[in-house]
Parts: sequence; structure tokens; C-alpha cells
Amino acid sequence: MSEVRLKVMRRLIGASFFIFLLAMTNRCILGLASPNACNLTGGCKSSLGFQSLFPLLFSQSSSGTSNTASTGTSSNVALPTIQYPSTNYVVTIGDSTTITPTLTGTPFTNCTSNPALPSNLILNPTTCVISGSITNTQTATTYTITASNSAGNRATQISFTAVASGTAPTIAYTGSPFSYNQNATITTLTPTLSGNTPTSCTSSPALPAGISVNNTTCVISGTPTGTQSATTHTITATNAYGYGQTTINITVSVAGVAPSITYSGSPFTFTQNTTITNLSPTLTGNTPTSCSASPSLPTGISINNTTCQISGTPTTTQSATNHTITASNSFGSGNTVISIQMNAATVAPTINYTGSPFSFTQNSAITTISASLTGNTPTSCSSTPSLPTGLSINNTTCAISGTPSSSQTATSHTITATNGAGSGNTSIQITVGVAPSVSYSGSTFNFPINIAISTITATITGNALSSCTISPTLSTGLSIDNTNCNITGTPSITQVIRNHTITATNAFGSGTTSMFIAVGNSPTLSYSGSPFNFQQNVSISNLTPTLSGNTLTSCVSAPALPTGLNINNTTCVISGTPTGTQSATNHNITATNAFGNSSATVNITVLSASAPPTLSYPDSPFTLPVGANPIPSWTVNLTGTPLTSCVSTPSLPAGFSLNNSTCQISGTASSSFTATNFTIRATNANGFVDTVISIEAPP
Repeated sequence: MSEVRLKVMRRLIGASFFIFLLAMTNRCILGLASPNACNLTGGCKSSLGFQSLFPLLFSQSSSGTSNTASTGTSSNVALPTIQYPSTNYVVTIGDSTTITPTLTGTPFTNCTSNPALPSNLILNPTTCVISGSITNTQTATTYTITASNSAGNRATQISFTAVASGTAPTIAYTGSPFSYNQNATITTLTPTLSGNTPTSCTSSPALPAGISVNNTTCVISGTPTGTQSATTHTITATNAYGYGQTTINITVSVAGVAPSITYSGSPFTFTQNTTITNLSPTLTGNTPTSCSASPSLPTGISINNTTCQISGTPTTTQSATNHTITASNSFGSGNTVISIQMNAATVAPTINYTGSPFSFTQNSAITTISASLTGNTPTSCSSTPSLPTGLSINNTTCAISGTPSSSQTATSHTITATNGAGSGNTSIQITVGVAPSVSYSGSTFNFPINIAISTITATITGNALSSCTISPTLSTGLSIDNTNCNITGTPSITQVIRNHTITATNAFGSGTTSMFIAVGNSPTLSYSGSPFNFQQNVSISNLTPTLSGNTLTSCVSAPALPTGLNINNTTCVISGTPTGTQSATNHNITATNAFGNSSATVNITVLSASAPPTLSYPDSPFTLPVGANPIPSWTVNLTGTPLTSCVSTPSLPAGFSLNNSTCQISGTASSSFTATNFTIRATNANGFVDTVISIEAPP
């Protein structure tokens, strides 16, 4: 056999054997499978068609193919593959992490990340193992991990999210299964949650239209707009640390309204063997499909199954009994309670009251007067003559109640109770009187001590008084009249202001009012030194009065003080700086307190700031015996101070002296002389004034 034929035979035999191995092992052989078709769990599929084997097998030389980003020159080393258990990792900062990939094509010449892994995570350059612990939180970040060997390189992607430590949520709802009605707002379903707060809450399958679940609290709420048969919903609460699940069952029924029911007029009283007036209820909602009573209605009375109307003729008696009436339909039920009493055959009533005669107070509610009744219940009760305005009588119990609004002298009233079998009557006597009211004109009274007060007269309404009292007791010297509440007298001791309650009483009640009373001293007021001469624009020395009595409430001057001067409202001190001028004027100063007032008069002159002085000696002529010692006080009226000089022409006799700033004359006559005129000149910065006086010194 030729050399060529031998080669062909060998290749046919080899190809057959290769195909057999490929079919039996389902392994990746000679790089025939695509790089992405192989993994560590076994199995691969060839990316080459069967016909592709022939060139490979029959060619003199062959070379492999690869899907890597780049290839090396070696034909004996496969391109690297790298696969991590997951592509997305959520790790807790500070926790140690080791992530080991599945590899082929080792040994690697390098393993790199782009971008670089977070601080403190280490990528092993030969095994691509990621280890370490992340120190800072970060949102999801994708890293491209590239493994390289002599044949080339291949990349995969992995994502890291770093979060603070925490726990996955757990979730539970109480009360499942839940049944709701279409278009009716549901009662909010609030779950019990533990772990860190969810970042999302979802339902699978979706909740009925109109109902939603809150993304962070997982609270379910809303108004279902459609219907739904019983359906199980898986509620999933998720956070950065994992998720928790629970299931609930929800049914939504077609729209409809449960009935509500009420009867007007309960309690009801019927008579045995007498057909009752039909009791028709007020119904809302969808029409009832059944109406029932619990306990059962008295024999002879029935209830309509759709209208709930009660009708019939009772054949038995029954004491007052509460019956629960329930109206139901497919959407629910409603109920109400009525009271039914069945009386025996009618007997005419008898009636009596205990306590007559009765005395009532106008405009005060009376204590109900209850009647003692026998026989069947009255159908009417009446009074002749009519009861006082404001009082009424119950038509079935004959109880008298109300608030009389008008007075009435003692009057006999015949009360008649009537039912179908007849009537009974009795007489009572009623008087309506008026409780007193008391008032005074004014509420606060201030009396000066030891001065008789003007009578404080009370205004009294109502029937005659039986007493009039005051609390606390009036101040010594004052009294209150027991029949008219007038207050009179002369207070003899002081009293701080006190609130007194006055109570006026008569047979029909009492009335009260209050007043404040104080007893104190009226003021006294005086000033020393008047008349006063002041200089314009020169601050005066304070004029402080002598005051006594209780604290002042005001202090005023009439006429008003010169401009610039003022008077203190509680001390009557006059102070200030006069800014205008004023000739000698009397001012009436009035001090007032709660108990009276007092006045004093002061004379005030205000001289112009640029005026020369004024000077007079009102007692001239003067007579001073020789040797008299000292000169009596000769009055000097001087304004326009300060003076620059005060001189006499001619000079005063020997023994006399003249004060240069006050023009006051002093000294002793050392020898006699006849009446002599002396001109006294007072000078200030604005001029001078002369006045003539006469002095005589008899031997």
C-alpha cells in the first residue's frame, strides 16, 4: 500500500475514534467547544460543525480558535476562563469576605480589576480570589476582572455594594384570609416587621386593583375597584440585607351594601287580643333576604322576611322585653333593638300622688311628681285647670315635670287618667312662687372711717324675704337689714377690700350677689413755704407735702401748674423746671384716694429768665428801739436771684448790716435817730431795682 493511502487510512481511523470519544464523554476536547460552553459542572457543546472536523483531522497541521480579547502564541495552553459564584455582592462593611472563582487555563500570569477594587479588598494576581473587608459604604459598583495567561486574557464582571451592618426583614400579617367588598375602602392591614427597614415591599401576584402596598412599611390599604376570588398573595419585604416573605389570602366580592335597620317609637306597648299598628322600619342598603327577631316575637306577632315589618294580634301577655331585629342580605347584616310589652285586657286606671300640696319655684325645674297607677296603662292624662305654664303631664305615666315659668297662688288641680276601659282621677294642690333676686347699684364701695355711709339700697324681686345675710361679716359699725338687704351704718375700723356675698332667702329659694367693701382714711394734704418764687428755666427744689391717709389714686392742680412743672400722682411732690413765666397764682392741689380727698393751696410766681430783681419790704416803716437785740425778722420779698449786690443809700446807721445776696437787714440800733428813708438797691445780671424803706430808732 502506498504511503499516501496509509496516511489517509490513519486519519480516517483517528477521526472515527475522536468522534466516538466526543459522543461518549461529552467533554471539551482539543478546544472544539466554544469558550462560553464549558464550565466546571461538566458538559460542553462543540462550536464546530461535524464537517469542520475534517479539515482539522485531515490537514497536515492545525491551529485552534478562541473568543478571547487577545491570544498568545502557544497552541498548547487554553485561554483562561474565570467565573465567580455570583455577579452581584452586597457586603457589610467590616465583615471579612473571600470570593473564590472557578478557573480554567491556569496558571495565570496576572489577574487585574478595572476600576481598582474598594480599599482593603485584595485581588490575588494568580488565583483571582477576592478577599479582605470593605471599610466604607458604597452603592452598587461594577468591576471588570481580567485573567491573563500565556494564551491571552479573558474578562468577567462583578458588582459590589457595601452597607452598614443590619438584618434582613421579617414580615407577618394577622387575620388572613381577608374578605372585602368592591368599591368599599378596606381596613388598613399593618404588618408586624422586624429587621432593618424595607426598601421595597411587593406582592405576587399583584394586589387587587385599587389596593396598594406601601414600599417601606408594607401597609396594605385602598379601595378595591374590581372583584377577585380567594387568591393567595406572597408579600415580599426587601432591604439591603435580604428579604422576608409571608402569604395572605384576599377575596373581593361584587359591590353591594349590607342593610341597616331602625324602628321609630320604641318602647312599644300593646294590648292582648288587640291588633297592633304595623311597625314599619327604615331600611337602607340592599334589600334584605331575611328578617328575624331574637328572642322570638310574642305569639300572634310576626315579621316580614323582606320588609322587616312587624304586624299581627298578640294572644299572650309579656313584660317589657328587648328584641334584637336583624336584617340580612348577601353583603352582611344590620340590627336594632326594640322593646315590646304586651298588657292584659284593658282595666280602667286609678291614680294617686303623694306629697300634695306642692310648692314650686318659678324658673326652677321641679322634681318629677310620679303617679301611683293601677289598671292598664293610660292612653291619656290631663289636668283641670291646666298646670302652671312650663309644667306638663306625661300621657301614659301621668308624671308631672318641667320648669314653671310663671307664679301661681295655691290652686287645686284635678288629674284624670284615661284608657280604653275608663278613667280615674285625683286632686293635688300646686303653688308656684318666685325665689328672690338681689342686686345693688355698684359692686365696689370704699367708705371713709368714722363717717356715716349713704344707705346702700338693694333691688329685690320675688316673694317676700325671710332673711338676708352677708358673708363675711360687715366691718364693725355697718349692718344689713334682714328684710330688704339694705346696708347702713358708720364704719369704725379700717378694713382692706373684701368680697362679700349677700344671700336673700324666701320660701321659694334664694338669690345671691356680691360686692367689694373697703374702709380706710381719706387723705390730708399741706405744703409749707408758700408763696413760691421760681426762675424761668431754673430747676426748682422739690415741693414735698405733708400727707396722711391711704395711698393716693390721684393728685391734681387747678389751674394747671406752670409749663415744665409737674405733680406726682401718688405723692403730690411738685418738681421740674418752669419753661415759661407766670405772675403770682394760687394753685389748688387736690389729693384723692379711694376714701375721699383733701386740698391745699400754693402760690407760685415764675419770673422771666432775663428780668431784673424785684424787692419789697412789706412791713416798712420799721421802728427799732435803741439797744433792742436782735432786729426782729423783717420780711423781704425778693425775686431775680442770684443777686450781684444789695446796697443802701444812704448807708444804714451804725449797728445795722445789709446782706449782699438776700437784702436781709440785721443788727442793733446803737443810737437813736428819727425816721429816715433808705433806698435799697438789689442788682442782678439783668438790672436792678430800688425800693425805699423807713427806719426809726427812738431813744
